[in-house]
Amino acid sequence: MNRIRTSSLQRITFPLNSNLFQRVDILLSVPLGQLHPLDVKYTAMHILKDCCKLNTMIGMEKSLLILNRLLREKRRKNESVLSEPQGDNSAQRMIVIPRYTFHIVMYGFVQLASKNKKAIGQCNDLLQRMWDEYSYDTQYQDLFQQKMGENIDSLQNISSSSCRPTVHDYNTLLTAHAYGTKWDPQNLPKEAEKIVLSTMISLSQTYPDLFPDLTSFHQLIKCHSNSGTYNSGQSAQSILEKMQEYKIYPDVKSYTGVISAFAHSNGKQSSAHAEKILFEFINKVQSKSLINQNFTQATSEDVFKHDDNEEEGPTISNQAVRKVEPDHILFTSCIQGWVNAAKHYGRSPKARFEAAQHAEKILNVMYELAATWEKDALQFGQAHLLASSSSLPKDSSPQRNPYIPDLITWNTVLTGWAKSDIKEAAPRAQQLLDELIHLAQKDVLNESGLSIRPDRTSFHIGMLFMSKIQIYTYCFKLFFSLLFYFLLSHGRVGTL
Repeated sequence: MNRIRTSSLQRITFPLNSNLFQRVDILLSVPLGQLHPLDVKYTAMHILKDCCKLNTMIGMEKSLLILNRLLREKRRKNESVLSEPQGDNSAQRMIVIPRYTFHIVMYGFVQLASKNKKAIGQCNDLLQRMWDEYSYDTQYQDLFQQKMGENIDSLQNISSSSCRPTVHDYNTLLTAHAYGTKWDPQNLPKEAEKIVLSTMISLSQTYPDLFPDLTSFHQLIKCHSNSGTYNSGQSAQSILEKMQEYKIYPDVKSYTGVISAFAHSNGKQSSAHAEKILFEFINKVQSKSLINQNFTQATSEDVFKHDDNEEEGPTISNQAVRKVEPDHILFTSCIQGWVNAAKHYGRSPKARFEAAQHAEKILNVMYELAATWEKDALQFGQAHLLASSSSLPKDSSPQRNPYIPDLITWNTVLTGWAKSDIKEAAPRAQQLLDELIHLAQKDVLNESGLSIRPDRTSFHIGMLFMSKIQIYTYCFKLFFSLLFYFLLSHGRVGTL
């Protein structure tokens, strides 16, 4: 076999006005074994990333072509290195295709999982391809070690870039299942359970780092939540119980996922179950029973930050500690369950009215808990935690009141009353919207630093329920209020 010398290889040059797909074609047209190592390491990687950023199946197909070409180039080069005489500085001319190359392509398909059902299958194929490449790399390392004898330092460049999948790769696959659950809501959650509770658990006996982590269960719960099937809530709750069996203690995101699963399921008592889980979680937080459970357990997100540090590869965006304190998303998910019940026309008018009442009840509970939180903060000499962000330096980050609702929470409650489509709901919805407008006029800031001012959605909801009962004068009032806030946001009028 002919030896491939770096000095005889030429760098790729592109025409000045070439587009992305033309650069892909030029890259792929280079004969096998003739790609310069720097083009493999930098040029091809940048083109591959650009293809993934298109967020289209055509772009992802091009990225797969580039990945396949890089892997073929690696094998051709490695075979050439093995054929060289011992003593050559072969390790310096090896082509290494690191793990993060697969990460980038897999994450590109994850972004398309909700748009194209083929994306999930591509993620599965990529994960299997990683195992195949890892098997090849292991075999190649053994052959290379036999050639180099005792000089195993040359293998460091290969070993550090192994293609063996990690727990993050499996979490990425689970994310694809969660995003694409709508394509097969009955079977995809079951496949996700098999990945976590069977495949990953089994592989962890050989590779301990493949044991499912908190994110694995987050995505599994999300699969059930997005399925919207009749028993999705019960399935998500069973996952919550299994987490503790494996010493993976749930956090606020875990409970939010289970509540959301009940909120979006078709069960008659789903909303009541969601509310029950919400208050069980709040009681656990207040009793400090969750804080003592492995509080410093690190979590990881499946979103990779692609930087230009090619040696280290992409990093995981979040390595924060496990969060157990509730937030407004937890409460809003439960409110959404009652809103879904309120707009369910299969229910009696009384049941829809009571569902809207439950949604508003949770909003009131949030303010009660917020007042208790502020009282406790003052009692323990932590008054600085209550300061609004407008009075704080930009570089300061005080603890926020986690119970303060945001505008999305308010709009969700308003939607519950509006969608209940019963005459008795309109007066209460009008009172709530007036109260929201009053909060805006006082310019009250919530503890996240966002002013609770009604937006277009708030006014649209108000016009919806008022038009249904033919109170058109109030609709005109809402219209002019909306116009006023629009002018205010664009600096056309003075402050409120």
